[in-house]
Amino acid sequence: MNKLAERLTEERVRLGSLRAAARAMGVATGTYEAWEKGWRQPRPKNYAVIAKFFEVEVPVILGWLGWLTEEQVADLNRAMGVSRTWDQATAAA
Repeated sequence: MNKLAERLTEERVRLGSLRAAARAMGVATGTYEAWEKGWRQPRPKNYAVIAKFFEVEVPVILGWLGWLTEEQVADLNRAMGVSRTWDQATAAA
């Protein structure tokens, strides 16, 4: 399970249901469930939606998916003028 799937599961539990979590993110229930279960990966058009939901930057989402290393996430965040580290962004989410 990737870190994004873990975070989605935590949010579903926190919000009480799959429907509530999907509604809070603004995606279909089936989409949320597919991402959480790892049946499907988010499409690039969804990265910003997910980042906004977790209040992190898009590079963090790419790191959670395993596509970027912590160092790459930090480099991109610095390039974007974001000062939070991977650990701070992950803890904040």
